[in-house]
Amino acid sequence: DRDANLSAMELCFTQSKQPKRIFKLAPASGKATALVMGSPVAQQDYVLLRVAEDVASALGVAPFGCDATSQPVARQGIHIIQHPGGGALKISVDEDGVTGVYPETGKVQYISNAQAGSSGSPCIDSEKRLVAIHHAEVQKSFGSAREGILLSNIYGEIAPFLGN
Repeated sequence: DRDANLSAMELCFTQSKQPKRIFKLAPASGKATALVMGSPVAQQDYVLLRVAEDVASALGVAPFGCDATSQPVARQGIHIIQHPGGGALKISVDEDGVTGVYPETGKVQYISNAQAGSSGSPCIDSEKRLVAIHHAEVQKSFGSAREGILLSNIYGEIAPFLGN
């Protein structure tokens, strides 16, 4: 039940100055619903959720930069901040992990490590910009690669809600 899951969801940022601070999603009433928008897994596989408070201000942090033009490039570093399966924070740092960028399909592939249960994790490039959302592991002729949804592919849809 999506609504039940959203109403019970809590976010915490254990590597912050306030590691025990819990944030709730916005209540589903009036115009401020927790689920702002999303896309089916078979398409762009993302959801945009609204948190009830301004997390960046409450924790005194700056969000990663992102815009419609942020694109990774082949052989560029891509870093994945993940909580596989809801577990402990893990960060995959890879200085040349991007193996291919496919704007026509809205995907990027990389060899950076991402564990099962990490879908939805942010993919940050070497310039500290959010460039993709981790999506899946795909089989390749050499083994497997990870795949992300390019932020530039969904930015136009979510831009009106950013910063609000």
